[in-house]
Amino acid sequence: MDELEKINPLHILAQRLTRIEQMLVRLMENTDLSPDPTKAQQPELLSISEAARFLGLSKQAVYRHIGKISHYKRNGRKYSAAGR
Repeated sequence: MDELEKINPLHILAQRLTRIEQMLVRLMENTDLSPDPTKAQQPELLSISEAARFLGLSKQAVYRHIGKISHYKRNGRKYSAAGR
């Protein structure tokens, strides 16, 4: 490499871009980018007490507004999905 190539900004950028591309290839080879199907299917469930804390409400207020909150019953207990 001659002196002009060492100070040529376009040459320096091309070298850096090549290094970045090589790092990205190595990163993608070592990273599993496939979505986890179990995470997509299972929302985080909250009990009434946890939902009250999450929403900043009392448990009574959560029960009062339960029709407006996405929830379901499991074994006689009500659960709410976080973020819905």
